[in-house]
Amino acid sequence: MRIQPNLATMQRHYPPKHLFSHCHQIYCHSQDDDESLSEKQIDIESFSLDEITEAVASLVIFIKIYPVVLNHGIAHDYGEQQKAQCHNENSLFLFRESLYHIFHGAKIVFFFQKRCRIPLFRGCVISLWRTLFVFLLFPDTELKKLFLFTTKPKLSQARALPFRKRFVSLQKTSLSMAKIQIKSETRHELSFFPNSFDDYVPKDSKVRMVDRIVRSMDINPLMDTYDGIGAPPYSPKMLLSLVVFAYINGVYSCRGIADALKYDVRYMWICGGKQLSFATINRFRSNHMIKCIDFYFDAVVSILVEKGVISLEEQYVDGTKIESKANKYTFVWKKTVEKNRAKLLEKTSAALAQIKEQIRLNGGSDIKEEDSEPATSAKDVERSARLCERQAKNLPKAKLTGREKQKLNTQIDHLFKASDKLCEYEKSLDILGERNSYSKTDPDATFMRLKEDAMNNGQTKPAYNLQIATENQYWTNFALYPNPTDTLTFKPFLDKYKKRYGKQSKSVTADSGYGSEENYEYLEMEEMMGYVKYNWFHKEQHKPFKEDAFNQANFYYNRDDDYYVCPMGQHMEPCGQRQTKSDSGYVSVITLYRAQRCDGCPLGSLCKKSKGNRTIYVNHKLNAYKKEAFLLLTSEEGLKHRSQRPIEPEAVFGQMKADMHYKRFRHFGMDKVYMDLGLFGMGFNLKKYLGIKR
Repeated sequence: MRIQPNLATMQRHYPPKHLFSHCHQIYCHSQDDDESLSEKQIDIESFSLDEITEAVASLVIFIKIYPVVLNHGIAHDYGEQQKAQCHNENSLFLFRESLYHIFHGAKIVFFFQKRCRIPLFRGCVISLWRTLFVFLLFPDTELKKLFLFTTKPKLSQARALPFRKRFVSLQKTSLSMAKIQIKSETRHELSFFPNSFDDYVPKDSKVRMVDRIVRSMDINPLMDTYDGIGAPPYSPKMLLSLVVFAYINGVYSCRGIADALKYDVRYMWICGGKQLSFATINRFRSNHMIKCIDFYFDAVVSILVEKGVISLEEQYVDGTKIESKANKYTFVWKKTVEKNRAKLLEKTSAALAQIKEQIRLNGGSDIKEEDSEPATSAKDVERSARLCERQAKNLPKAKLTGREKQKLNTQIDHLFKASDKLCEYEKSLDILGERNSYSKTDPDATFMRLKEDAMNNGQTKPAYNLQIATENQYWTNFALYPNPTDTLTFKPFLDKYKKRYGKQSKSVTADSGYGSEENYEYLEMEEMMGYVKYNWFHKEQHKPFKEDAFNQANFYYNRDDDYYVCPMGQHMEPCGQRQTKSDSGYVSVITLYRAQRCDGCPLGSLCKKSKGNRTIYVNHKLNAYKKEAFLLLTSEEGLKHRSQRPIEPEAVFGQMKADMHYKRFRHFGMDKVYMDLGLFGMGFNLKKYLGIKR
């Protein structure tokens, strides 16, 4: 029978005073003369199981109570009053006399040293307990002998010598004859005093810093997402700290975080050894963090501002496309939907007219004028199909044969199917909006051309356009957009920055993908220094561009009289205006200038390719913005910002994709993808601030 080391049970069956007095008797027995002991060896069978159990229980009690006794400052020399108090079984001082005998006299330790050859070394009390516990595990005497006493121990004569003589004799012993002692493996052994996870994590560990920062944030926005129904949830601070630390170390999946809780002591320390399931972590992210991700991202940025790492006075804006989790073969194109819808409406109108004519010829009721109008939507087709179905039922039976009536009903059924298909097309157009495509598995994703093209064939994939703003290589703002062009994202992105922090930055730096009349006008209205390039910024500084006399950018313009001069000296007068509207709805005014006589011009073949007089299109407002942008970009401050831009957002994108392997989203839908990206941004900023390396 295996006896469980229950301290309370041992104390109840074996009172400590009786146990330690018994240990004293055992020790006195072991102090017999060495010569007599060697002549008549005490056999292990002479000790009963109860005696050994009492010794084990006494030692367990000593191990448990020894730290408490020391903390209470109990001295070894005590008086009669304290001795009398030791007889009280409910008193802590009961163990003082026993402690004196065991700790100083080492009675039971010395006894089993002689019987079991246990050397006295640091931690011998624990080793002694492990040896004595064998007798509880193996009640059979033969098993005890086999486990501990395979050969009868013999006492050495050197043990009786003084310490100095023994030391000299050991020095004379050859090192080659010394036995190699290997420490025992203890991974399968139970511990009476299990260590805390706090003991395995150093005080200066990065996980402690991350946990301290996360727990310093306001938890109320996260608590507001709980409804208080059901079982008590896990601590939101603990879960937030766990998820943020996982994103810092490149663990983005819930299953990966759940696995890390089983083998990584840092994750165990955050959760206090709790084994959370992946579903618990997923619910925390999808149901709670999705509602307040902006708050905690801003909280991390606020901490960086307080530490003086960033100032929120500069923005370096850039964008990249990240592939969605959606299936890349479930695409819907806007042009295809519009084309198929128009064809189906045309066929449906023709079929509807034929059905109405057949009903009228076979004695049906007259068709109203409003019902005879062509269908333009799914509702119109469905309404007309129901009207035809009702009229077909009321036709005289003598007018139609069975085959003709079956054919008429089949045509009406086709109308209902066409109505369902048109409804599907209209729903697709609503999802598309201003986009040109979307994925059926993730309707928020748009098909875009990505740089990471594994097939190297320019194949489009469902993706999101990620826009970020950085300062000192820290994330200060981020947003997701379904359209692939960066030009249309500039204004809403800066508006979000202003909404996030309540103010705009003093300056913003971006590449030529953001240079447009609408964006320059926005920077002027917000009174921001915009170091934003335009399309021809680099080309117009090259010599071939400047020396091209036939380029309209090099034509002389008379601002007072409003005319251009061609290379032959002919005046090009304004001949009209045009308005263009961007996808965002911004209207630009373009002025047309045309020469009067280009026929017979010797430079005509070099100046133009079309027939007739040369016409140029000029946007004066955009040209004025370009001149201001050129002066800013070529200034000393502009050169500084231009040199800083490649090592700001582009370096961040490199670390994001190459170092942290964040190349593809793991969620469906804009909301969940945004939440995942916000957690990554928090982890990225904290990782850089704390200097954490994978």
